[in-house]
Amino acid sequence: MNQQSYEISGPSQQPTYNTFQEKEMKLNSQKVHDANHLSQSNNDDYGNDTSTVLSGSTTGHQNSSQRHKDSIHQNHLMNRGKQAQLRRSQIVVNTNHCRGELDTVQYVIGKNGYRETTQPGDGTILWYGMALRDHDLDIIKMRKCIFNRYPLMDHFAKKNIFCVIISRLQRFFPIDYKFMPDSFLLPDEVRDFEHHLRQYPGQTFIAKPSKGRGGDGIILLKKFTDLPKSAFHHEYLVQRYVDNPLILDKKKFDCRLYVLIRGVDPVEAYLCDEGLARFCTHNYKKPDAHNIKDHYMHLTNFSLNKNSQRFKAPGDQFQNDDKSSK
Repeated sequence: MNQQSYEISGPSQQPTYNTFQEKEMKLNSQKVHDANHLSQSNNDDYGNDTSTVLSGSTTGHQNSSQRHKDSIHQNHLMNRGKQAQLRRSQIVVNTNHCRGELDTVQYVIGKNGYRETTQPGDGTILWYGMALRDHDLDIIKMRKCIFNRYPLMDHFAKKNIFCVIISRLQRFFPIDYKFMPDSFLLPDEVRDFEHHLRQYPGQTFIAKPSKGRGGDGIILLKKFTDLPKSAFHHEYLVQRYVDNPLILDKKKFDCRLYVLIRGVDPVEAYLCDEGLARFCTHNYKKPDAHNIKDHYMHLTNFSLNKNSQRFKAPGDQFQNDDKSSK
C-alpha cells in the first residue's frame, strides 16, 4: 500500500501517522460504544418482555405443581381410607357371650364396619356380658385376643366382697374411707349389728341380699327384730341408710356414670358424655313408721318403680325429657 502524505501549514515536517490512527481509533471506539448502548437498550427491552413471559411461565408451573401435590394428597387420603376400611373389616367381634347389651354391641359393629361371629372362641374381640370364668381366661390367653373385662374386677361389683374390702381399708385409713356408711355383713356380723342398734337406736338401716338384684328382698329397718329370718342363714349386706339424700323435683334419685377403663397401670379412664338417672315415683320423706315400707319413695330401682301408677316412661326425645322416671 502506498503511503499518503499530508501538507500541513507551518514549518515543514514529516507526516505523522500516529495522529491519524489515534483519530480513527477514537471514531471507531465511539461507534462501538454507540452500538453497544443500542444493543444494551434492546436487550433491556427484550429482557423485560422475557421476564414477563418467564413470570407467567413460572406461575403456570407453580399452579401445575400445586395441582400435582393436591392430587397426591387426595390419593394418599383415599389410600388411607381404604386401608382403614380394610383394617375395620378385619376386626371380628364375638357376641356369643353378650347379654342385655347385645343390641348396643351389634349397633357399634355395624356402624364401624366390623364383622360379627358367634362361634365359641372365634374373633379378634371377645365380648363378655358376665364376669370372666377360668375357662374364658384360658381361651383369651391361648388366642391373645382383645376382651372387654378385667379379671377379678367383678369383685368390686359384688356387695359382699366390696363391703369386706372397704371395711378392711377403713381400719387402716379411717379418714380416707369415712365416706362409707356403717356396714355389716350378715350373718357373720349379726351380733355386731345388734350391738350397734342398741348404741344408736334412732338410725335407719337398709338390708340387701348379697345375691339379690332389681330391688328384690331389700327392706328398711330401725329395729333388730325387723330383720328378715333369711338374714340369719343367707348373706345380707346391712348399711346405715342415708336419710338426707340429694333430691330433685322432690324425689330421690341415683345417677350412673359410665367409665371406660383402658388400663390400670397406669390408670387410663374415659368418662362417657352421657349418664343415666333413675327416679323414685313418690316424693321423698325421711323414713318413719308410716313410709318406711314405701319402696317407691326410698328405692330407685327401675324394676320396682316401673310398676308404680306414677311411673313416667321416657319419651323418644329422651335428651330433652325432664319429666320421665328414667
